[in-house]
Amino acid sequence: MLKELRELWDSLPFKLVLVGLLAFWWALFEFYGAAQLHWLPTPSLFTFIGRMLWYAVQSENDDQLGVWMPWLFLALVVIRRRELKLTGPVRNPWAGVVLFVVAAAAHAVFFSVQQVVLSFLAFLLGLYALTGVVWGREWLQRFFFPFVVLCFMVPVVHYLDAPTFWLRHFSAASATWVGQHILNIPLIREATQVSAVDPKTHAILFKFDVVDACSGIRSLKVIVLLTVIFGFLQFQTAWRRWILLLCAPILAVAGNIFRLVATFWVGDIFGQIAASKFESNFGFVSFAVALGGLVLLARAFREPPDPSEAATTTQPTTPTATV
Repeated sequence: MLKELRELWDSLPFKLVLVGLLAFWWALFEFYGAAQLHWLPTPSLFTFIGRMLWYAVQSENDDQLGVWMPWLFLALVVIRRRELKLTGPVRNPWAGVVLFVVAAAAHAVFFSVQQVVLSFLAFLLGLYALTGVVWGREWLQRFFFPFVVLCFMVPVVHYLDAPTFWLRHFSAASATWVGQHILNIPLIREATQVSAVDPKTHAILFKFDVVDACSGIRSLKVIVLLTVIFGFLQFQTAWRRWILLLCAPILAVAGNIFRLVATFWVGDIFGQIAASKFESNFGFVSFAVALGGLVLLARAFREPPDPSEAATTTQPTTPTATV
């Protein structure tokens, strides 16, 4: 990996200029990065975020994925290093300048209101913008999807209360509708609590509460990450990558609703205990449905073969005459 990264780095121009700009940007966040001194007595944004990621690893919450994102980012850069190489002179650095001004202004606002996590997102945006200042808009376009992967380092658990609440209600309502109108299961929903009542004896057949872990927020983050990686590796054209990325949340929610419906179906046939075991042991079903939809989308929007490559592979070889 180091050899390939060095090869890509050597092919890029104005490296010393970029290193100087990045050093200035890093120093700003090292000494004026975190304003929450009452919680952690350091101005370093990196110390603050490092502690948050370490806590995520210790507590095993969803933000622990962020620890692996730098390595995944480097792996994607190595795999797509030929695509990332600049093929001509640097053009249109102003896109990077505009993004950098936005990142600096965002950090000033977030620093004043003590939103350290959002300042970290501004820091990453600034890194991305500075590469565009030095290497132009063409680099920004090619580098966008690896940058999105790097953004998954940002701890977001504390910002997911509102989305989780709405996802719980939407998933419970959608799964209940499918169970009632398609599978003919006698379901009753009260907010996020779903139960089935025997219409003859009025006995409760099973009862579930769609809690935070069942809202689909975990699968949403993982599916979006996998979609970014899959689209970046599978496709060359940007619009196909964007279609996959925009469909990722829909696929994640659909997979979670499918898992809830399957749980209700098992409960209707085999009862509460069997449904509880299915819900506990078959959580991967939501991922399987989402990834299956992702593969079908990739096949539907697959790129046509490159004519130049096809001509090269099908060109007949001329036999060599021997005397």
